[in-house]
Amino acid sequence: MNKKFSKLSARIPLMIVGVAVISVMGISALMYSQFHDLVKTEVEERLMVAADLKAHELKSWLEGIEADIEGLAANPSTVSAIANFEAGWKALPGQGNATAELQRLYIYDNPHPTGQKENLDRASDDSFYSSMHAKYHPGFRTFLRSKGYYDIFLFNANGDLIYSVYKELDYATNLRIGQWADSGLGEAFRMAANNPSGDYIFFNDFAPYAPSHGAPASFISKPVLGADGTLQGVLAFQMPIDRLNMLMKDRTGMGETGETYLVGQDQLMRSDSPHSEESTLLKQKVETEHVARALNGETGYDIAANYNGVQSVVAYEPVEYRGVVWAMVAEQSVNEAFAREGEIIRQIVLIVLLGMGVIAGIGVFVGRSLSKPITAIVGVMTRVAKDEFDVQIPSTNRSDEIGDIARSLEVFRDAGLERIEMEKRNEENVRRVQEEAEQRMTDEIGRVVEQVAEGDLAARVDVDGREGVIIEIGNQLNSVLEVIESVNGELKASMQAIAHGDLTRRIEADYRGEFNDIKVSVNTACAELEKMVTQTTQSVTAVTNSVKEISSGTDDLSTRTERQASNLEETAAAIEELSTTVRQNADNAVSANSLTGDAKTAAENGSSIVGNTVAAMSQIEEMSSRIVNIVGVIDELSHQTNLLALNAAVEAARAGEAGKGFEVVASEVRSLAQRSSQSSKEIRELILSSDEQVKKGVSLVGEAGSSLEEIVSQVDKVATIVSEIASACQEQATGLDEVNSAVTSLDEITQQNAALVEETTASVGALSNEADRQSQIISFFRTSDGGGDSFSGLSVEAVSQHANVRLDGPVQQAPAAASSPRAVPEAQGNLAVAFDDDPDWDEF
Repeated sequence: MNKKFSKLSARIPLMIVGVAVISVMGISALMYSQFHDLVKTEVEERLMVAADLKAHELKSWLEGIEADIEGLAANPSTVSAIANFEAGWKALPGQGNATAELQRLYIYDNPHPTGQKENLDRASDDSFYSSMHAKYHPGFRTFLRSKGYYDIFLFNANGDLIYSVYKELDYATNLRIGQWADSGLGEAFRMAANNPSGDYIFFNDFAPYAPSHGAPASFISKPVLGADGTLQGVLAFQMPIDRLNMLMKDRTGMGETGETYLVGQDQLMRSDSPHSEESTLLKQKVETEHVARALNGETGYDIAANYNGVQSVVAYEPVEYRGVVWAMVAEQSVNEAFAREGEIIRQIVLIVLLGMGVIAGIGVFVGRSLSKPITAIVGVMTRVAKDEFDVQIPSTNRSDEIGDIARSLEVFRDAGLERIEMEKRNEENVRRVQEEAEQRMTDEIGRVVEQVAEGDLAARVDVDGREGVIIEIGNQLNSVLEVIESVNGELKASMQAIAHGDLTRRIEADYRGEFNDIKVSVNTACAELEKMVTQTTQSVTAVTNSVKEISSGTDDLSTRTERQASNLEETAAAIEELSTTVRQNADNAVSANSLTGDAKTAAENGSSIVGNTVAAMSQIEEMSSRIVNIVGVIDELSHQTNLLALNAAVEAARAGEAGKGFEVVASEVRSLAQRSSQSSKEIRELILSSDEQVKKGVSLVGEAGSSLEEIVSQVDKVATIVSEIASACQEQATGLDEVNSAVTSLDEITQQNAALVEETTASVGALSNEADRQSQIISFFRTSDGGGDSFSGLSVEAVSQHANVRLDGPVQQAPAAASSPRAVPEAQGNLAVAFDDDPDWDEF
């Protein structure tokens, strides 16, 4: 702990402030928790109410649309309008193409600009349909504008869209089997037409509608029945998106970030977001967990990220209408929803800080009033602890605990003064007695040291009749001598055991300091020597076993080497025969390359001839075209001559008798012109037929030319491949010559290896004898694993003589083993077994 805060002058104020702060913070935390729960409950209830209110408003709005379509479908004017529009449809001129006629009259020839086509009450024709349109259209248009619907549709029972207010591309088409039959409006017609009941209403969800240029559209439909209950047609509304957006964009009580929106089963919005400048209807994807739960029929509240990734508080519930399920979501950002909570937190923090400041001032005042006299007493106690007794004790007149401490300190001061006087009186007596005892001890220790210097470790200090420190010093010195004597005995025993080959002897007694270091060093030396001897014994045994395996392996190797030499001779003969065959293949490949070049030249000449043929056929085709043009001119002349003859006949008829002869001439000329026209027509047909044949010939000749070009290309590739084959054969022949030479050289090396194996076998025998001699020498030592038992009967002198060493003098160097003809590498495993287990080795 910091020295500054270990004093009471600091700890007392800190304790007071700490207790007060903990109390204030606990109360503040409790207040915050209760307020947080209150705010959370308020936000949850507000958003749940907002979501539920929007759901009820939406249902009320949809129920209002139901009432509108039910009222309009039951209106006799609607029934008569369907009947009259259908009659006008059937009476349109050009029956069978009413779609084109009505779209021309009310869309393409409509004098009103796009977006205002509904202002045309009657088209420019005099049809019965247009008169009925002028009668009913103003009423339907007024109803649409007052209710805000996007469009109103009337169908006959066959599915023909006989009327709509805005007349888009679906106007006057058949929605049962036509182009837009699979659209939302087509589905709305079929569902109402297939359920001709007075209380049946069909509604489909928003989806892109192609006739409205892909804009989102939703439809509600109802069958229109006659007085006898039979189906007369279908009435349909296109839902008013603007009214829906006005309903959903109302953010009363939702703040700046709050909003409500609808989401469909495809997780796309069914309303526009007030926070987006562009439309989000059927564009904004809302893939959140709370939307999925609402679409599954759940109602609830959550804090999660919204579709923009903003952490928000969310209330959700399902909205179901006519089989369509939407998710109604009301949300507000967490920061705005809990803004009041942040303000309260700031107020609580301010109150806590102010309270801590006041309490800190009180704590400092109280702490100083308690710590100041204690600090003074502590200073005096420090001086008394240093034997400074000439001090004045403060606060002895206080009646509290501090006064008791001061008076107790005064007692200690007086006792200290008395102790100082007594110590001065006893100091001289103690000094004189110590001097006499030290002189006697010095004499005794001098005697013991002289005996130890002469090698007598059994000498001890005589402590009889001694007192006090003298006895303690004598006993300690005797203990040291006993330890030295024990260490010396242990060392002597260990060295004698090593001299007799016993490496298992250890110093077991407990020592400290330098004696313990000597014990550890001796035991370590013995352990390392024992380890070395053990490893040497194992190595000699391994060498002996490996030498035996190498000896067996070299015998097998000698046999396999001879077999390898024989196989190499046979391989050399086979390669020589293969080399001769490859040379013959190379000569044949050169001849084939020459023949391929001649074939390529012939194919190129053929390609040139075909090219000339194609050019000639093209000229023939061009001449045929010119002849056709000339025949066309002749045919035109015949036609003109026929017209002139006809005019001449007319004029001759007008001339009466005077023109009889001229009429005969005109008739003959006309007949001649007709025969000429007929002949020119036949000639034209023949030439056209010939022209077709010429074109086929040109095409066939062109295909033949392409085939010849492909043949030339393939022959060129074949020539290249044959050339490469010839070159490869020549390279193979050269390579086989080199392989033959290499095999011959390998045969010579194999013969040399056989001689080397014989030398290796002799060396392995010498190494085996040397390994046996080393085993006998190492067996002199006895280790903890039982080593040396097989030779335990040998005397020290016998082993020394066998190993050529002396135990009572410096170690003599043993004579070197006879040098072998070749160094023998360290054996790795059982070589003979490895050779026998390797099937590939038998080949050599």
